Parts: sequence; structure tokens; C-alpha cells
Amino acid sequence: MLVSDCPLTTPPVLTPAVNLSAAGRLLALHGATHAVVVEGERLVGIISRRAIGAAHPSCATSLARGEVGGRLEGVVVADVMTPDPLIVSPATPLGEAVRLMRDARVNVLAVQDQEGVVGLITANDLLRALDRLVALGRADG
Repeated sequence: MLVSDCPLTTPPVLTPAVNLSAAGRLLALHGATHAVVVEGERLVGIISRRAIGAAHPSCATSLARGEVGGRLEGVVVADVMTPDPLIVSPATPLGEAVRLMRDARVNVLAVQDQEGVVGLITANDLLRALDRLVALGRADG
């Protein structure tokens, strides 16, 4: 199986200068857990909903609700994104994608062809592919 055999997540696209408040709203609007960060046509990072959440002030903060939003307006995607993400092609074997994720200890890879980013593949996507393969093996045996 190849990366292209898995359903890829089509991520929202952000630029490094977008503030975290707007980035969080965009991810929520798309029901996405990750977005790609581009400068021009070049992929420069990936940002996750988890990273945006981690940038929020602690629940124990003395900030008022409006102040929390104001703080997020001042922090931009470039400040919390994962820079230089790992990239695979649609023709990459799934086993290689799994090894890349495991060795780098990441849970998402950007999938890029000659045209640019075509999607993301996550650890959950790979687990679903494994589940399908196991189910096919049971059906054959």
C-alpha cells in the first residue's frame, strides 16, 4: 500500500503571520486538527489544534476573558508551528511513512507532489489503513 491509497486529510492553509485566534477559528470551521503553513508556494510548517491550545494562558490565570483573547491576537502561527515538517509523496510506501513517523516521533506527515501539498496523513489514518489490511487478511483466511 502507498500513501495515496489512504484517504488524505485536506488541510486548511495558513501563513506564518496569522494570529492564533484566527488560526483556531479556521481549524474549528473546517473541523480540522492540523493546518499547513505556507509562504508563497513553499510549505514552512504545520500547526495543530493542540499547539494552539497549549499557547492559551493557564486556566489558573488572573487574566479576564477578554484579555485571554487579546493575548492570542498577539501570538502568530510562526511562533508555535512545527517548522520544516516531514514530507512524503503520494507514492511513498505506507511502511516507510510509519517508520518516518515513529523515528521522528511525530503524528502527522505532509503529502506533497510536484504541484504542492495534496494533504496530510496522520497516525490515525495509518491505523485505519492497518485495520483495513487486517480485516482483508481475515476475509482471505
